Amino acid sequence: EPSADWWKEGGYQEGCHFSRAAQIVVIDRLHAALVRDRLPTTVSAPEEWSLDESYAALLSYGRQTLSYVSQINAHSYDGTKRTGLLGQSVVLGKRLWMSEFGNGGSAGHTHDDMNPALQLCRRVIDDLKYMQPVAWVYWDAVESEEENVRTKSSWGLIHADYKAREYWLTKPYFAFGGFTKYIRPGFVFLEIADASSVAAFDPAIGRLVLVSMNDTRTQRTIEYDLSNFLMSNSSIEIVRTSKSENLKRIEQRSLEGQRFVAGLPPESVTTAIVDGVRWESDAIATNVNDNTVGEGLFQFNYFGDWQHYGEEDGAFLKDNHWSRRQDDAFEVRFTGNRVSVRAAVAPNHGIAGIALDNSEEILIDFYSKTRVEQVLVFSKGDLDETEHRLRVRVTGHKHQDATGTSIPADRVIVTSKKSAVSGF
Repeated sequence: EPSADWWKEGGYQEGCHFSRAAQIVVIDRLHAALVRDRLPTTVSAPEEWSLDESYAALLSYGRQTLSYVSQINAHSYDGTKRTGLLGQSVVLGKRLWMSEFGNGGSAGHTHDDMNPALQLCRRVIDDLKYMQPVAWVYWDAVESEEENVRTKSSWGLIHADYKAREYWLTKPYFAFGGFTKYIRPGFVFLEIADASSVAAFDPAIGRLVLVSMNDTRTQRTIEYDLSNFLMSNSSIEIVRTSKSENLKRIEQRSLEGQRFVAGLPPESVTTAIVDGVRWESDAIATNVNDNTVGEGLFQFNYFGDWQHYGEEDGAFLKDNHWSRRQDDAFEVRFTGNRVSVRAAVAPNHGIAGIALDNSEEILIDFYSKTRVEQVLVFSKGDLDETEHRLRVRVTGHKHQDATGTSIPADRVIVTSKKSAVSGF
């Protein structure tokens, strides 16, 4: 965590403060030493405490220094530059790790409160969906019970009394297990429309794992659409962690059809394991940028007072359109069997109405406490391979905490073969 100026001599943890200029010198000299000694070890960087600091550090390194870095490491304690880091890893051809996160919650010292578990799972889901690292690493899985009591916090998945040789499994342990017990090496992540869910699939064993969280205090229901999968003797198992449950099996049965509904109780993490599924992964995708304007197929057709901004860091092709005037809209005509909409969510964004062909308009909230680019806000599959029309409208309404009603236009993705899973 080199940019953090609190890591200095006499500190009690392993952080060490280096200026950006010093980082470059250290990386260059370390690489030279590894080459000189003919060692296979390579350099990872910048290992900053926040996503934004990691992104800024990469931009500060010169081309030569970047060539010495084989892997981008970033900690996820703070920041929003998930898509920015993903973009850098793609452009530079480097592996991307979320190499450290841990949290103590905000409910004091506890083994059984869902507060730290939900904070942890929200970070896991956001990082996996928008940063897409090849590894997600939890820091300090076993923590001192004595230290947690002293600081009135709940760091660690397991709390241990090192003197008495006792330990306690906490709610974060079980909630995190909803991911790690079922999403194993060999799985690939798929797009899923729901902002509080991740989907992972192992084609070798025909297993699909869906993890959904509900960090509110009201009941929530989610419908999973598996119509893009081929089903054969399929079965489903559902396990859940909540205030009263620890990875408890809720349901196990054969799966009839290609849709199922799961109830998500307040403050819970639910994992659905679907076996007996196959997926054709050779989908042909067409990306339509917001500045491809016209009335033809695969073009944005704007109605109303839409503004264009051409320097939006993290947006698709670094540009987007936006409008906050009620009933302004854009349409995209396309041919294909799936359409997805990716756009920014932000504190000043409102609620959009989205309709496909002659279907009833559904409301999608583009509000978020922090700005995140290229979020999957809408996806619909199992369409006929004919012409369709997508329409997105500014409703003028907003979340109670939003500061505005703006709706952005960034990217529409059309696929012509079956791919991915939708969650509504």
